[in-house]
Amino acid sequence: MRQDIVLAASANHKGGLDLKAVIDRWEGEYAVLDIQGKIANIKKDQIPPDAREGDVLVKKHGQWMVDRKSSEKIKQETDHLADELWED
Repeated sequence: MRQDIVLAASANHKGGLDLKAVIDRWEGEYAVLDIQGKIANIKKDQIPPDAREGDVLVKKHGQWMVDRKSSEKIKQETDHLADELWED
């Protein structure tokens, strides 16, 4: 098993492993994913069509899915940090 996949895998509530990643950017036919600091290029057709840059993805049963709860949490944290940066 590849090291980056092992590092990014986390136990789920059923005792299985879920792979988590963040969409860093899109390059042509690929989504560039950040998997705990490791970069992976995944073909767009393997990513949900509604996924956006910054979304958290989880791979379950061989399919990538958007983790809406984690994505929203990261967006809120990022917005909060940006607001603090621009406060007078």
